[in-house]
Amino acid sequence: MAKQNTVFISYRRTNTWTAQAVYQYLSANGYDAFFDVESIRTGDWLETILSQIRARAHFIIILTPSAVERFNEPNDVMRVEIETAVEEQRNIIPLMFDGFEFSSVEYALTGKLSIIPKYNGLSVPTQYFKYAMQDLCENKLEVDVNAIHHPTPPALIQQVEAIQRTSRNQPAIDDVQIEAERLYEEGVALHRTSQYNDAIAKFTMAIELLPTYAEAYYRRGASYHNIDDLDSALENYRLAIDADPHHSKIAIMKATLNNRLKNHDEALRQANLAVDQHPNLDEAYFARANVYNYMEDYRHALEDYTHAIELNPSRESAYNNRGNTKIQLGDNDGAIADYSKAIDLDPQNVKAYVNRGLAKKRVKDYLGAIDDFGQALFLKPDHARAYLNRGNTYFAMQDYKRALQDFNQAISLDPQYIIGYLNRGFVRLRMKAYQRAIEDFTYVVALEPDNFVALRNRGVAKSHLEDYEGALEDFNRVLELQPDDKETLDIMALVKDKLK
Repeated sequence: MAKQNTVFISYRRTNTWTAQAVYQYLSANGYDAFFDVESIRTGDWLETILSQIRARAHFIIILTPSAVERFNEPNDVMRVEIETAVEEQRNIIPLMFDGFEFSSVEYALTGKLSIIPKYNGLSVPTQYFKYAMQDLCENKLEVDVNAIHHPTPPALIQQVEAIQRTSRNQPAIDDVQIEAERLYEEGVALHRTSQYNDAIAKFTMAIELLPTYAEAYYRRGASYHNIDDLDSALENYRLAIDADPHHSKIAIMKATLNNRLKNHDEALRQANLAVDQHPNLDEAYFARANVYNYMEDYRHALEDYTHAIELNPSRESAYNNRGNTKIQLGDNDGAIADYSKAIDLDPQNVKAYVNRGLAKKRVKDYLGAIDDFGQALFLKPDHARAYLNRGNTYFAMQDYKRALQDFNQAISLDPQYIIGYLNRGFVRLRMKAYQRAIEDFTYVVALEPDNFVALRNRGVAKSHLEDYEGALEDFNRVLELQPDDKETLDIMALVKDKLK
């Protein structure tokens, strides 16, 4: 038994600056550390990396919220590195940086990785980085370990030396890079718990420190995507691509961009490329499922959402979107189950409550639907769509007074909400407030002159007020738009009888 000063640093590329700072501290303090910063992945690259785990006594794992995201991929390099260290009984030291908690990533710590939380790791608050590194050297690395029986194979020595030379020549990491990466990781942790607006704020702070931070743009875009601010999402994807045209997830971003621009064939091509490049990455399948959804290929969308969920069971957006796809396939009960799972994962998920409410309305569970819309409004009181859909549910229950109140509220929140005026016109028609109904339908027609539903119902309201000529004018306009509209033809016949 003897003390050893050889160290291997395992890290995710999103944590390059943090890992490099650890490497530079250890090197400055007499340790022989191995850190692969940017080597070209030739055929024997992985064997070269694994040889250095076997050849070194200590194995440091840089743990952050983003580091564990691909641990559930069996061929993920970082996972393979850790498995090798466990097999070789290295002195494994998890370094847990700001925002990392084992409790939030249990789903990824399977197989040999399940032992990681049992190691005597070290928390590393970024603001006390140097003190933590001093603790690492004095208390974690200064221990007796078994002698190393796996020297570097002669055939790999030249490549190992090249990797080490590249690592030694990297510029010193400064406080701005470390702080930007800390903010980025806090954003990743917030995004994972569906706190998207807070995540956006953290990514923005990281970008303000480093305006060329491509990964932060990408993550900010993903957070915007999850709150349905697609314009902001796409702009951030463009900025990420501009900052790093070789970003590892560029195909995912291009698929999303082209999908939004309705270039569906190119979007699908990019999505297929993303899946080919990342066959075990839930984001790739999620992106392709979104493309299939827009193309109305719901069967393939369902398969990809399901695959994304299998790879990442905690992705609430995949459950929500799969629920939407199941609605299109007529599986209302399955959709309700998916929305419920999304809500279990994120009890603040307004979108899932609204969608579950709509699905419950479809199966005539009106009270359940009203409860869900109410919960959505409790979480987001200015949600016009939730008021509209609750109003529609009250309308289905023939509770016209409450329906009218909700439509009024939806319109007050969004004065341009055309469907709000249309539906309020329906309820006023039922309540025999014909003149007020005509006002609502007229507003809709002014904005959408070819809205035959508003025209037909305005004609009905006019006929109740004995404005038969005005009613026939509206009905004739409907028939210009829908020549075989039986409902309008039947109503016209009744009105013409009254004119005789």
